[in-house]
Amino acid sequence: MRSRTVIMTGAGLLGILAALTAVMAMVPPVSRDALTHHLLVPKRYLAAGGFPEMPRILFSYFPMNLDLLYMLPLAMGNDVIPKFIHFAFGLATAALLFFYIRSRLDTGYALAGSVLFLSLPVVVRLSTTAYVDLGLVFFSFAALLAIMKWRESGFSPGPLLLAGLLCGLAMGTKYNGLITWVLLSLAVPWLYVLDAPGGGRYRQPAALMWAGLFALTALLVFSPWAIRNWLWTGNPVYPLFPGVFGGAGEAGGGLGHFAVRKLLYHESLPDILSIPVRIFFQGRDNDPKYFDGRLNPALLLLPAAAFAGLKSRRSERQRENQLLLGFSILFLLIAFFSTDMRIRYVAPILPPLVILAIHGCRGVEELLDRRTSLSRGTVQAVVGLVILFFLVPNGVYIAELFQRIDPVPVITGGMSREAYIERHRPEYAVIRHANETLSGNIRIMGLFVGNRFYYSDHDMSGDNGRLEQAVRRSDDARRLREELVRDGYSHLIVGVGLFNAWRRAVFSDSENRRIDRFFQEQARLVYAKNGYRLYSLVD
Repeated sequence: MRSRTVIMTGAGLLGILAALTAVMAMVPPVSRDALTHHLLVPKRYLAAGGFPEMPRILFSYFPMNLDLLYMLPLAMGNDVIPKFIHFAFGLATAALLFFYIRSRLDTGYALAGSVLFLSLPVVVRLSTTAYVDLGLVFFSFAALLAIMKWRESGFSPGPLLLAGLLCGLAMGTKYNGLITWVLLSLAVPWLYVLDAPGGGRYRQPAALMWAGLFALTALLVFSPWAIRNWLWTGNPVYPLFPGVFGGAGEAGGGLGHFAVRKLLYHESLPDILSIPVRIFFQGRDNDPKYFDGRLNPALLLLPAAAFAGLKSRRSERQRENQLLLGFSILFLLIAFFSTDMRIRYVAPILPPLVILAIHGCRGVEELLDRRTSLSRGTVQAVVGLVILFFLVPNGVYIAELFQRIDPVPVITGGMSREAYIERHRPEYAVIRHANETLSGNIRIMGLFVGNRFYYSDHDMSGDNGRLEQAVRRSDDARRLREELVRDGYSHLIVGVGLFNAWRRAVFSDSENRRIDRFFQEQARLVYAKNGYRLYSLVD
């Protein structure tokens, strides 16, 4: 697809996509993980003037390559720029896709691949948040491309070392990068054994040597985070793999995620086993049952056409497609068996699937050329309609997301920053009141506020388990208050609805009466709004 019209249309769509996404990113951060982790931890580091251990925030043990970048704008008082840093990694991934596809096909298909990727619902949504998933996608995909370059270069060490560096950065961005490391460490010897020139008995040892070089390079880049966690907890990838490394009681025990899905969502075994296919059709934002995100069926349906007529294509393209497909399938299956599915957990498979989808479109074009008498222009029009057919759902989603985010009132000044945050995060009104009225050595226990503590200027932590222990160990309301004061708490912020449901389910009638007396006699209501209450503990 080399026509001027195709190229201009693709470039125009890219510009519109980038502009709409940038507008949606200009509102204050309200996404859950940004407020519980990706902005909260850097803010705490800035307040502490260093990088202390934060045992009460489990996420603080995760690798934080991108979160450290977010510290720079946060230090200047800007928490919107982190969204654009995250979005920049999405744009950089689209650029890699463009150059790769153009080198294999042409400019029209390259633009189509970039548009498909940037318009994917999960990518658009992530591009408007201060998360880290797009950084993981970029580094994982760049490492995969570097390994392809290593093979293309005749297995010279430079591209492989670059791949190890990029993979280490992926691992240091999010723990899911460990899956990338495992798969690429297996891909290196596979490619070498199949495609290295020459032969002899030293081929397999050489393949293992190259795999070791890649794996060790990646581990070296990742090692600062592993060393930190090992020193703090004895587990270099805390809280993962407690049975192997120890030091991570929080992650062990309990029902498996398949059993949880069966209990919570009443899914049958066929329903659960079909999740790796269902995610392409049934995704839904903010709904864990439907994987908290949306993809596009094109990523499942079109890649099949990429392998049509492989025997007639050059072997290096065949091998690249096999690598892309194998990486995608294995990454998806490892994530599927490891944890309850969220679409962003498998985001690194998106660029490879986009490439295969675009190759599938090219396969459709070649099939029509060979099997029909349609003119060249008609064939290209049919392929363009196929691409457009799959892009329409993405466009509908973007329109819906734009309505949900509703950025225009904030950008134009019709709505204040505070009002916007409160509209999306009702607990913000109480947190803001605490910021404005409380001073000194304040420590707040946040109960059922979703651990969204970023907007609190005070030391705030959520610890339902500690409250449960205190209730059971206390004989009366006064001793319950003393237990909390001993832990350093001076105030409580409570999400009333969820708290009351929890206490009725967890505590006996006598314990609930003790909690009632505690709030009547040992805690003073300071402020209440939107179903949240701020209490101070009575001296």
